[in-house]
Amino acid sequence: MAKPQATINYTRTFGVEIEFLYPEGYSMNISAEEIVEALTDAGLLASWEHYTHTVMRGWKLVTDGSVYENGYDGFELVSPVLTWNRIDEVELALKTLAEIGCVINTRCGIHVHHDVTDYQIMDFVRVYELYSSCEEEIDNCVHPTRRKNKNNFCKSLKRLNILKLRERVQDLEKQYSESTYRVTISDAIGVMLNQIRSDYETDSPRYLKLNVDSFRSYGTLEFRHFHGSLDPVAVKSWILLTQRIVETAKTQNRFHLKQKSWIDLTFLLRFLRRGAIPEIAAARKYFDNLRRESEAARIRGYGEEAVYQIVFN
Repeated sequence: MAKPQATINYTRTFGVEIEFLYPEGYSMNISAEEIVEALTDAGLLASWEHYTHTVMRGWKLVTDGSVYENGYDGFELVSPVLTWNRIDEVELALKTLAEIGCVINTRCGIHVHHDVTDYQIMDFVRVYELYSSCEEEIDNCVHPTRRKNKNNFCKSLKRLNILKLRERVQDLEKQYSESTYRVTISDAIGVMLNQIRSDYETDSPRYLKLNVDSFRSYGTLEFRHFHGSLDPVAVKSWILLTQRIVETAKTQNRFHLKQKSWIDLTFLLRFLRRGAIPEIAAARKYFDNLRRESEAARIRGYGEEAVYQIVFN
């Protein structure tokens, strides 16, 4: 019997956050208005919101203090809630930013949120098991400054005691198995966040490559691992790969917490050899080409603090 093809979940919603730099002008407000005008002229519903975490109907432009460079203002462009049939909006936004002179440095990142309100309690544990098992291979797909534990805003999962995390969540379920109180997703998320706070000795548990804290506010898992980019192929490929991770964690039972080879990783995600859909085939080609590149070719000669437009063409 033929193995099932990888598919896109067209109903699972997602959002993307694009960090970038814009040449410094007379004022940040004027620069922001120029960016929004360009996005609006391109056909996107966009607004300058200064600083807010409110989910908007359209694309919102906000400030980002973690993104900076001499001669530039740092911004973040945040999409509305999308499904894959609106992926062209992401492509249009990226192309428009590049066309008006926006650039990227290594302080920038691409953050992707996937809705996981359909997750059961142990699905959250499994997605951490999966991501930890293939983190080193995914590291090979990102800029060196976002690998291992080099970036304080996307820390490695290797410090997280995931075996203990699984035990604590299972114990929580057992504790109330004979009680009238039913364990909720919020209870499990609380246990996970406490484990992260303890293992990382931090009060900011969201700054991991995979962030579960976003579930409390948005019902999402946030993937913070990817480097900044204005390349539509790179960003679309990353969105698809992270969706496959979300889907796989729901359908598989458990993942070995050890390093996977690239072939193991992509087979596990039903992503590399089973992708007949054009979008998945394009993403497979992107990651295949990327892993064949030499390290020098991957970073294209950019220094760690250099300003550039597109990473990993």
